[in-house]
Amino acid sequence: GRTSGPLVCSVFLTGAVAADYCIRRSGARPGDVLFVTGRLGGSYSSGRHLNFEPRLREAQWLAIRHFPSAMMDLSDGLAVDAPRLARASQCGLLLELEQVPCNEGCTVEQAVSDGEDFELLVAVSPVKIERLQREWREAFPLLSLSIVGSLTEPSGECTPHGRVIKGGYDHFQ
Repeated sequence: GRTSGPLVCSVFLTGAVAADYCIRRSGARPGDVLFVTGRLGGSYSSGRHLNFEPRLREAQWLAIRHFPSAMMDLSDGLAVDAPRLARASQCGLLLELEQVPCNEGCTVEQAVSDGEDFELLVAVSPVKIERLQREWREAFPLLSLSIVGSLTEPSGECTPHGRVIKGGYDHFQ
């Protein structure tokens, strides 16, 4: 990492999870569909990054029901984190930018590149999608769950429809 500051402070937490409910970034397969919870963009400029509710309950709900093949939080932005999940799962990536749920006043570019949203990015097998969407609406009627893309066969490219989206949250800037 890099920083021009005179002080660096790192904080981390550890925990444990039952093996049956441990969802990693690396479990997705080509053909899996990518979902995000909530809306993206503008978290830093609006201050939402300082006052957010982690999606712990939702992540546990997903894991207990064995919906995700892979899952992670969106802390650095969809443009950075989705390729991370794809690479960890040895897949290619197709993002459907027109499907990305944006916070009010945010462009799609901001929604995918701002970071600090702390929503979930979830890869799901196509055979589980209908049941997931139905049960999600019942369990979390006030929180959206949106399809934003899919994982493909590995191709070396992780760009959404050929558009290179720059940005993402950089902790050392």
